Amino acid sequence: MVYTARFLKGFPDVAAVNGTTQPGRAAGQDHTYAAKRRVLPGGATAHAVLKIEDPGAIGCPTAEATGLKVVPPNDTMAAFVPLSFTTCTGNNRNLITRVIRHGTGIPGHSQ
Repeated sequence: MVYTARFLKGFPDVAAVNGTTQPGRAAGQDHTYAAKRRVLPGGATAHAVLKIEDPGAIGCPTAEATGLKVVPPNDTMAAFVPLSFTTCTGNNRNLITRVIRHGTGIPGHSQ
């Protein structure tokens, strides 16, 4: 997503999807780091860490996901990130996200 300068605070909404279906719950929130209001200049990069736990380790019913639906904090426009993985279904949750932070998530990789 490309924006002019904007304010970000908090967590992105992240959910596993298979086409237009969301087989399980949206990602939970890891509050290890406090959410701070951040100014993101136009063209800048921000990221949030997403943990995908093994559904087998949790012992939940599963379904195949074809990607992630991601909505930045304070926004309603979703982006689709293609990613094939096994996810929990129903009331179980195996996705956990952290707060938005400035910069790229993988050092040396920007765009």
